[in-house]
Amino acid sequence: MKQIFSKERRLSDSLGRALALPELLRERIIFLLVPVMVIAPNLGVIPWLDPQLSPDSHSYLRAASSLIQGDGLGEDYLLWPPFYPVVLAASGLFGQHEAANAGLVNALILVVLTFGCWRVLTDTIDSLPLRVAGLLLVTFSPPIYLVSGFVWSEPLFVLISFFCLYYWSRFLVRQETRDLLLSMLLLAAALLTRHVALVLASVMFLSLACSRSCSVTQKARISALSALAFLPYLYWLFRTWRLSGTMAGPRHESAYSLYENISAFAKVISHWWFPHSYFTDSEIVPLLVLAVSALVMGITVAGCRVNMGKPAASGPGRFGTVFSSVLAVYIVLYAIFLVVAGTVTVIDLPNDRYLSPILFPYVYVFLHGASRLWKRYRQPSLARFRILAGLGYAWLLVWLAAPNALNEFLLGFVS
Repeated sequence: MKQIFSKERRLSDSLGRALALPELLRERIIFLLVPVMVIAPNLGVIPWLDPQLSPDSHSYLRAASSLIQGDGLGEDYLLWPPFYPVVLAASGLFGQHEAANAGLVNALILVVLTFGCWRVLTDTIDSLPLRVAGLLLVTFSPPIYLVSGFVWSEPLFVLISFFCLYYWSRFLVRQETRDLLLSMLLLAAALLTRHVALVLASVMFLSLACSRSCSVTQKARISALSALAFLPYLYWLFRTWRLSGTMAGPRHESAYSLYENISAFAKVISHWWFPHSYFTDSEIVPLLVLAVSALVMGITVAGCRVNMGKPAASGPGRFGTVFSSVLAVYIVLYAIFLVVAGTVTVIDLPNDRYLSPILFPYVYVFLHGASRLWKRYRQPSLARFRILAGLGYAWLLVWLAAPNALNEFLLGFVS
C-alpha cells in the first residue's frame, strides 16, 4: 500500500514538474502581468486628460506656454526649479494643451514607475508575495493617486529621486561607472525639479563617506564629478537671486509651529498604514506609528556604515541591505528637511503630496526587513512564520479595503 502511494506521489511530482513553467519564463510572465494589473485601475480613475490645478500648477503651465512661444520661462517664475515646465513644454510640442499633456506625462510616469518598482523589488526581495504586496502598497496608495491627478512636479520627482538612489546604491556595491554616471545624471535632473533634492545630494555624500569600497582618491574624483551635477542648479539659483534677491524666490515666514509640523507628519505616516479615519483621528495611533517608524529607520541607519563596505552577495538581495540603508538615511533627512522648512517658511503642513517622494523608500525599508524575517522564520519556525504571514495578509486586506484607486475602479466598473 505504501509503495502504491509512493508511486502515485512520484507520478504527481513528475507531472507537476512537467507542467510547471520554467523559472525564467514564470518570472517574465509575472513581470508583465502584475504591473499591468496594477496600472489598469489607476488609468481608469485618475483624470489623465483633465488634471486638476492648484496655484503652482498655473505657474508651471504659464512657464511651459512661455517656453513654447520662445519667451523663456518668464521672470515671474521664481519659486521652483525649471525642469518640470521644460518637460511640459516638450510634451506641448505635440499640439495639445499643456494641461492635457501634463496628464499624459503623469500617466507615462506611473507606467515607468510601476515597472521600475517591480524590477527593483525583483532584484532585491526574494519573496514573491512581498514583491506583489510592495507594488500594491505603492501604486494604489493615496499619495501616488493624489499627485498623479494634478499638474504637479511630484510624480516626476518621485521617479527621478528613487532611481537616483537605486543606481547610486548599485554603484556603491558594484563600483560600475555606468551606475555612477546614471546616478549623477538623475541627481542633476532632481535638483532641477525640486529644491528638496538637496537631501538626495546629502544622502549620496554621506553614504560615499561611509563607504569602505572606495579609496580616498576615488572619493575625491566622485566628489568632483558630483560638482558637475550641481552646475545647472547653481546657475538656476544665481538666476533666481539676480531676479528676486533671494536664492529660492521670495517667501514669507511660517504660520505653523514645530510641533504642528511633526504632528501633521505623524498623521500622514499613520494614514499610510491605516487609511481609515478611525485610526488617524486619534492622537495615539499617529504617535505609535511615528515611534515605530523612527525605531526601524534608526536601526537601518545604524547599520549603514557596516553595510556600505560589504561586497555584493549572490541572489536577488545582493545589494538590498545597502539600498535599504541608503533609503533609510534619505527618509530621515527628508523628514527633517520638510519639518524644518515648514517651521521657518510658508508651506502647507506635511501632507500626502509633500511626502510622496518618500513613499516607496518607506515601503521598501519595511519590505526589506520583512524579507529578512521571512527568510529567518520560514523554515526553522513554520508555525511562527504562518502567524506572521497571516497577520501580514490580514493587514493588507484591511489596507486594500480603504479608499484607493483599486476600489474606485472596481466600483465604477460594477456600476
